[in-house]
Amino acid sequence: MASKQAIDSFLSCRRIAVVDDDGTAYAAGIVLLLLEAVAEVELITPFETIFPHVGSGYDRPLLLERLAAHPGFRRHTMQRVERIEPGTITLRDALTGVASAIERVD
Repeated sequence: MASKQAIDSFLSCRRIAVVDDDGTAYAAGIVLLLLEAVAEVELITPFETIFPHVGSGYDRPLLLERLAAHPGFRRHTMQRVERIEPGTITLRDALTGVASAIERVD
């Protein structure tokens, strides 16, 4: 019930960012719930791929298919959060060190 209440609090948001530092099914579940509640989900992870610890036993192909089908899903792999300011998240590429920003985040 607590997770339902947490998701409901995001219903007024348009764009949400999720930082996944563990690459497991927990983060995948949160992203899937948010996809149903908001128009855009930005997934930020330091890994080379999204949810690397979610294997075929967790229906990884189905998970990736659902993410790909959502027009508002975007992934930012090999990125670390450098700074969070109102409406903006600054990222730094883990390999090249190049900075980028995600703007208009609720």
